[in-house]
Amino acid sequence: MTETLGELAYNLRWSWHPATVELFGALASSVWAATHNPIAVVRDVAGDPRRLEAHAPQLLALKADLAQYLARPSQVPGAPRIAYFSAEFAIADCLPIYSGGLGVLAGDHLKAASDLGLPLVGVGLLYRYGYFRQAVDDAGYQGENYDHLQPREVPLRPLLNEDRRPSVVATPFPGRNVLARIWCAQVGRVPLYLLDTDLPENREDDRWITGHLYGGDQDTRLRQELVLGIGGVRTLRMVLPPDQQPTLLHMNEGHSAFAALELARERLVAGVANSFDEALLQVAPRLAFTTHTPIPAGHDVFPSELVEAYLAGFRPMLGLNHQQLMRLGRANPTDDAEGFSMTALALRSAARRNGVSQLHGVVSQEMWAGVGLTVRNVPPASEMDSVTNGVHTATWVGADMSGFFDRTVGSDWRSVPDEAESWRALAKCDLAELWAARTAQRARLLLRIDAWLSAGGPDGLASDVTAERALVIGFARRFALYKRAGLLLSDGDRLLRLLHGTRRPVLVVFAGKAHPRDDAAKLLVQRIVQAARDERFRGRIVFLEDYDTRVDEHPAPTPGSQWHQRHESHAERGVAPERAGRLVGRGVRARPGLGARPGHLGRPRQRGTRRGRGTPADGHPRAGGRAAVLRAPRARLPAGVDSASGALDHDARARLQRAAHGPRVRAARLLAGWGYARTTARRLGG
Repeated sequence: MTETLGELAYNLRWSWHPATVELFGALASSVWAATHNPIAVVRDVAGDPRRLEAHAPQLLALKADLAQYLARPSQVPGAPRIAYFSAEFAIADCLPIYSGGLGVLAGDHLKAASDLGLPLVGVGLLYRYGYFRQAVDDAGYQGENYDHLQPREVPLRPLLNEDRRPSVVATPFPGRNVLARIWCAQVGRVPLYLLDTDLPENREDDRWITGHLYGGDQDTRLRQELVLGIGGVRTLRMVLPPDQQPTLLHMNEGHSAFAALELARERLVAGVANSFDEALLQVAPRLAFTTHTPIPAGHDVFPSELVEAYLAGFRPMLGLNHQQLMRLGRANPTDDAEGFSMTALALRSAARRNGVSQLHGVVSQEMWAGVGLTVRNVPPASEMDSVTNGVHTATWVGADMSGFFDRTVGSDWRSVPDEAESWRALAKCDLAELWAARTAQRARLLLRIDAWLSAGGPDGLASDVTAERALVIGFARRFALYKRAGLLLSDGDRLLRLLHGTRRPVLVVFAGKAHPRDDAAKLLVQRIVQAARDERFRGRIVFLEDYDTRVDEHPAPTPGSQWHQRHESHAERGVAPERAGRLVGRGVRARPGLGARPGHLGRPRQRGTRRGRGTPADGHPRAGGRAAVLRAPRARLPAGVDSASGALDHDARARLQRAAHGPRVRAARLLAGWGYARTTARRLGG
């Protein structure tokens, strides 16, 4: 039975399989509650076979269910083999190699690919100290604590070579090779290969390349991206047989763009290209690139001397001098003052490129206009497509909404979330049942928040904040100035009237972290924490400390609304709103903001991209933005709610009914939108 439990623990499918999670909790409730790590559960029960025997029927049933899942035929026959590169992946909280939405998107992508049977592998880095645990001090200022990740204590297995020794891949650095051990996280049917440079054979500073996620300086960041891009491609060559090599490499942001240089080098070594430009044009159709960030500060740009310091030994393999290499990383190749942009390198290498919403695609096309393939700016098939971000349905649906979907559309929504016929059943669903499921999930959120507040002091939530009546507004995002989380606090008197003067009690829940080196964002966190402690707002504004995917199980799916307020030119698209809307919440934004998003209050709509409104470059809101953000909740959200009972009228519940329609915002459609294969598009409804 121990071996069977290990099979379940080491396949991360449990992260979206509630029955397996229930088993872990039943076997070792205190261990599971403290760690959410199945390997800790395995070790806890190893010396007590009676516990395993008591759960033998459940263990065997889950083993059979996993085997059936792994053997299920692909839903996308004929799809190409894909390698998905990302600097972070959010699969489960016990594997803290993610910081926010980019990692959540990557993790959901792998899970959806597994459900579909898409032949995909993931490539990333194994950070020994991962991302930080947030600790807020008495003054409300964010501090950072790091946990040391021990690979053998989490659901990871080392890849072994023919001699049964750990597989190691080498990335060329000036005067040396940096070695990385290869670990594998099995995500359902998808292997995720993670590179780890913490090896005694490496120099001490090289061992720290995979020390922290986004925690180092530019020097460390550049070295991380060399290992991810070049080392990642070499990993695929090492671990996959020739007939299983990927035919498409997808770069999730520009962090892995050095992979394009390694692919071009392979073409030159093989003698199938006579020049670097020719080699890069040959690999361009095999490269896809997704950009997420609409502000310059969000793109890695390295100074010329740093690029030369680390690529001086590699670029001669490409037949390039330093200036030729630098031009690949410049939006304007002739501007010697520009640094080396990883986004520019990705755009000059990938024939397929996309933004992450309709509006963001337009903004990105304007931002990178004229940047074509190679320094000759050869036009790609499309300058910038747009593919709407989505979520992995089975991961983010709460228990009550899961039951509602099971009863309404059938259980296939978990594995085949795009079956239009089944989702049409929502048009005839019992709206009272939908609202009851929605209210039950909100009740659990409020209980958790109240317990958290009570543990930190004498006060909990305000007494009138109940699941039946309260309007819960959630901001569960990374804190950065351009996301404008502070807008709600910009007019204290007006906010006070909003919280106390509406027809429904209002609770505002903030959760998120500021980058360790972003002092301005840390001050924003402090401002929000201090507002939550203010006597005027106590019990009505809450800051949830140390936000991660485990916390996210509660605040993301259950608020009445998710708040999105950004400048139109900052219109990248995260996944938290989709988690809220589908489960079912309603997205709210005040103009100027993000318009090309599924319309949780109605149909999707797209606004223009006029610049110069709402938020200046410093991130501080203008008066118009402040007024709009404080006016929208009062004007739009309480409508349709009975002030006494908290019940929704028919029109309001119908809006929630439309918001519950899963296919618009699930990761499966995201896979189809990237055009991995025509068969994918046909199978998923295009």
